[in-house]
Amino acid sequence: MNECELHISVEASDDVYQIMRYLGEHASDDLALDFHDKFRDGLRKLKQESKIGKFRFPQSRKYKNVRSIELKRFKNHLILYTFDDREVRILAVQHSARDLPSTLRDRF
Repeated sequence: MNECELHISVEASDDVYQIMRYLGEHASDDLALDFHDKFRDGLRKLKQESKIGKFRFPQSRKYKNVRSIELKRFKNHLILYTFDDREVRILAVQHSARDLPSTLRDRF
């Protein structure tokens, strides 16, 4: 499979920034940087193999094509995305305990 182009939404970029800021303030700067590294690793995987994620909301009409992957070491954090033959669109990066449909409502 050819590599897809990546499009990271402004909101998803802000999600990453907010998570890193939280980790830096409540844990350590090293953990925040490791989170960023694992996020970048996830992007590389998606770029090469966009079908690896699991469908997150298969019963939903609006979100039925949204998939997610867990971040290595940060298993409770998800990259939520959609894709087609040419492009992977990163919609959000969120903790799995969050209300994900509400997060997507303003982003989709």
